[in-house]
Amino acid sequence: MKAVSKDTQDSDEIEKFLPIEETSTKETVATVGKTDKVSYTEKIDLTNTILSSAKLTINFSPTILSNITSGIDFLANFPYGCIEQKQSAILPNVYIKKLYTSA
Repeated sequence: MKAVSKDTQDSDEIEKFLPIEETSTKETVATVGKTDKVSYTEKIDLTNTILSSAKLTINFSPTILSNITSGIDFLANFPYGCIEQKQSAILPNVYIKKLYTSA
């Protein structure tokens, strides 16, 4: 971007380069399984991944319920504010209450 100011005697200009960055969306994938094997392989599709900004985090837990609080926290702080997302953030709490009262 370049801005130039001139009059009959003087002139001044400034040039600023603005980076063009690719947009990306965070993707979270959860896999549940059970194995008695020493090793386990999970395939990850990296077809549309921007490798220069990619990050992989792997979490293990002994039961499916171990990470339930972090999942609820993620949904409660979901970064989009339309009504559908807000309703989606409330639903896990309803199911957790049902799970808790049925136990």
